[in-house]
Amino acid sequence: YNILHLQNILELLQYNDIFDNGRRIFMALLSGLRKVAPGAGGACLAIGAYFWMFGGETGKQTAKKWWVGTAVAIAVIFGTDAIISWLQANAKF
Repeated sequence: YNILHLQNILELLQYNDIFDNGRRIFMALLSGLRKVAPGAGGACLAIGAYFWMFGGETGKQTAKKWWVGTAVAIAVIFGTDAIISWLQANAKF
């Protein structure tokens, strides 16, 4: 019988590692972004289309900004997801 319960404390410290918790938080956020990104991207493309159709010359410039921003955001989200998935599958520490 271990009076100090050192083994349990050690397991608890290993389980609550700051990097492990940071990884879990990041993965949860990325998972949420993956679910929201297609719908939000579609909405942003629709907003850009509205500016394109009804905004005149300045609306066309605004629409292009919306579309480029949407494309960049979608690329960053899914690119990050692909990199993280690859690292999880191939990186062994």
